[in-house]
Amino acid sequence: MISSRVVLSATCACISMMITPVFAAPGDVIPGEQLDPATYGPSYVESMEDAVQRDRLAPLPGDDKSRGDSNGYWTVPTRGSSAAGQAGDQYIINKWGDTRMGISFPSPVDLSGANFIGQGSEGVWTPGVRVIGYANGEITGQTEWFTEIGDTPEWFEIDLRGVDRIEIEAVPAVGGGGWYGLDDLTFTEPQTARTVVVDFDDLDYRFKLTGSDYAGLTWEAGTGDFISTDGVPAPQVAITGEIERLSGETRDAAIASGTRATGPALLSSFRGVLRGDAGSSSYPPDTDGAIGPNHFVETVNRNFA
Repeated sequence: MISSRVVLSATCACISMMITPVFAAPGDVIPGEQLDPATYGPSYVESMEDAVQRDRLAPLPGDDKSRGDSNGYWTVPTRGSSAAGQAGDQYIINKWGDTRMGISFPSPVDLSGANFIGQGSEGVWTPGVRVIGYANGEITGQTEWFTEIGDTPEWFEIDLRGVDRIEIEAVPAVGGGGWYGLDDLTFTEPQTARTVVVDFDDLDYRFKLTGSDYAGLTWEAGTGDFISTDGVPAPQVAITGEIERLSGETRDAAIASGTRATGPALLSSFRGVLRGDAGSSSYPPDTDGAIGPNHFVETVNRNFA
């Protein structure tokens, strides 16, 4: 496992400009250094499904916000992260998977419903949502849990009347977060009997609604109780197979999952790329690296060193 931290030196940062890459011809054999097995011990290649399952069984304790002081927000996903919308191409998501997301209206409305869709992979999208209605700061009603979250949009009949604010509460899936997409938010203005359908189709990818007055509404920052500051933790199982921090049924389930790996012994340690460097704060990070004779090059999202 590579830490998401790196030391940035002038030499390391400039190697891509100073060195012309040399690629092996087909059939060439490039010998690698053989490490003494005593320095790294047994290993286990873990699938993402195993990692997510292990995190659910034994999450690390952490802060209320896994992203430090930042909050999630309403945004249009990127093109590569988008699924098919109900009426058009665009929809919005709860960035960072915040489980409490608010929307305020300039005057009371009758909220009919909206389409919901799972965002990201099935392992991270929320198992269900419900909507809580407010008027003048007081709760006036709430829906039952809507659990038809899948890879295609499904209509959620909300039917909350006379509300000037709603809060969408999601069931957490991983690490305290649960992701979903929202489309075709439909409400009626009682004063004019005008029905409004907010379909987001006129927005660009990555458009951030929070902080804007898109469609005349207030798109609030998110909140939620997040569990871990480190994403999915590394396996915490001793070489002997004894679980160090699990007990009871959770311990047995973790053993049954086949996750018996240990972290490698480190020959050297240094600080890697820090989250927030170069303005890149994506979470969890997508960490990659390559080892050369004299340098280690690491990329974390848009940042490299």
